[in-house]
Amino acid sequence: MSRYIWQCDKCGFSCYGDQDRPKYRGSNICEKGGSHSWQRCKPVGQNGGGCFITTAVCQTLGAPDDCKELTMIRNFRDGRLKRFMEDGELLVNEYYRIGPMIVNAIEKDADATNIYTQLWNNRIKPCCEQIEQQNWEQVKLIYIKMVKELCEKYNIIVDPILSKKYFS
Repeated sequence: MSRYIWQCDKCGFSCYGDQDRPKYRGSNICEKGGSHSWQRCKPVGQNGGGCFITTAVCQTLGAPDDCKELTMIRNFRDGRLKRFMEDGELLVNEYYRIGPMIVNAIEKDADATNIYTQLWNNRIKPCCEQIEQQNWEQVKLIYIKMVKELCEKYNIIVDPILSKKYFS
């Protein structure tokens, strides 16, 4: 059975679930009032998607969904990182969970375009340069740093095990 990402369309919180319902064991109280209003997103691990931050950056800058940079990062994530690198699958699955929350938070920021431009210059472009040089650990570190900074800025909680290992 496939696992899906489910997201509250009121507050942006997301969790895993199966095709029929989210599997969230915490409080169902939404920070925006009432109960969470869950919407099923996409299957976890579906190739060709899930680059939430990079996709938002590229769209903001006018690049197509199949641009070189998005393709490079997707191939790195689904190939090298997920299959061959330490904690790769855990990192990718956590990114599928928190990526939509990060983009949702940026979209609500009055300075979203500037944030996306900075992400392009300081994180996405350097990741792609390191991919071209096959510096896989460096790519992983740049992306982790980007996610860490955004989670801290927007108060997004990361899996405690990954947080302790990578965000401390």
